[in-house]
Amino acid sequence: MAYAALAAVGLADFAGRSVATLSGGERRRVEVATLLAQDAPLCLLDEPVNHLDPRHQIALLRLIGERTQRTGHLNLMVLHDVNLALRFCSHGLLLLADGGTRHGRLADILDVSILEMVYSCVMREVHSDAGQLFFPD
Repeated sequence: MAYAALAAVGLADFAGRSVATLSGGERRRVEVATLLAQDAPLCLLDEPVNHLDPRHQIALLRLIGERTQRTGHLNLMVLHDVNLALRFCSHGLLLLADGGTRHGRLADILDVSILEMVYSCVMREVHSDAGQLFFPD
């Protein structure tokens, strides 16, 4: 794997280690580094930041997001954290508990009533300097 990709995810010092010796979060970062090194035009990601602390979640989503700034690159990812989706994704497809869907720009399709159908729990919306946030209540 390209050393630069490992460095991008903060694992340059781990280049000589066996993957079997890494924690779950370190393994996830190696997976993202592998993806970045391949530079595929389309990346399909299933929960790319699970097992990661918030610092690494933000850093990896920024790296993944930088790909979309280049012509011909697209990321499709599953994120269960609606606040990370709001911060790093422009569009979404929401799968509702009743089998229905909502899709479009996240700013247009997210509200408490829709998220309550998605997560099957009471949700609360909070507005802050960081923008719109949603939490289970």
